Amino acid sequence: MTTQFLKSFASETLKLAVSKTMTGVAITILALLFVGGEMWGQTAPTIIFTPSSGTTLTRADVDATLSANGLTRYSEFHAVIEGATEIAGGSHVTNAVFSQSRILSVSSFTLTSIGKIAFYECSSLTSVDFPLVTSIDFSAFSRCSSLVSVDFPLVTSIGNFAFS
Repeated sequence: MTTQFLKSFASETLKLAVSKTMTGVAITILALLFVGGEMWGQTAPTIIFTPSSGTTLTRADVDATLSANGLTRYSEFHAVIEGATEIAGGSHVTNAVFSQSRILSVSSFTLTSIGKIAFYECSSLTSVDFPLVTSIDFSAFSRCSSLVSVDFPLVTSIGNFAFS
């Protein structure tokens, strides 16, 4: 006899299957913690983001790329930005490029400028590698509570509250 318990936490579902056998109780945790359709425990995918036109990466570019890869902003992923020299700034968290996503790490060897609130509240972000970035705008990495590694060797301008 199998009993299943489902419990939802926003975008996460934990499924536990408990099996009883004649010789005792065997607890089988087939649990599969799903985050945006991915099974917990698997390595998060690395997604390459490119601007749809020009050299500025926008929120629409990020959302379209995630969707094309079967992911959402609530899926964990690593990001590589190619062909962009700038990440567009947002006027509000709902239109900022990566804000409130579950991005784990990001790198780019073309990026030179990061717009305001671009990575605002990316609480899963741990590592940033932008060796050519010279400018980081207002609140670009605010509320990135897991950020432990950054590389901006050429930065000359950092906006207010960029890392608050």
